[in-house]
Amino acid sequence: KNSEIIQTKPRALIKNIDDLPLPAWDLLPDIKKYYRAPSQSSKKNPVMPMITSRGCAHKCIFCDRKVFGNNVRMHSAEYTLEMIKLLKIKFGIREFHIEDDVFTANIKRLETICCELINRKYNISWSCFARIDSQLTLEKYKLMKKAGCWQIKFGIESGSQSVLDIAKKGIKIEQIK
Repeated sequence: KNSEIIQTKPRALIKNIDDLPLPAWDLLPDIKKYYRAPSQSSKKNPVMPMITSRGCAHKCIFCDRKVFGNNVRMHSAEYTLEMIKLLKIKFGIREFHIEDDVFTANIKRLETICCELINRKYNISWSCFARIDSQLTLEKYKLMKKAGCWQIKFGIESGSQSVLDIAKKGIKIEQIK
């Protein structure tokens, strides 16, 4: 204002992020024409990145939590499936890169999404991030694969326990192995 930077007070976070409208993908240029993921990071084009949650409960020193903080707020499984349905049907998206810091943190939500993707026979592929200390079992990995997951990117960051400790990663080398 008058050549001065004015910083407003932080607003309260939206508790139920399902109250947000679906992203306005229709405002983007033709997704199928202009967006292609690198071949080493995708199996089926066109690809669309998605964010289905906000925040991360962990305290790694290298992560910026200024925007979303440490409160994890997730879209419901139903909202997430509606995003996928819209992108698949209206825009022809065949692969999703789920960019959430903690997509696998809520196992029940993960299960619901996977089972519905299988039941709806979407024949999509997807990838996500997960922590090495998530509560995923072999059974859950198999369910994710059946639902189209082909890649899980684990944030390991280092093979040195002292570096992991300094970074406040909260994981042990034994978990990584």
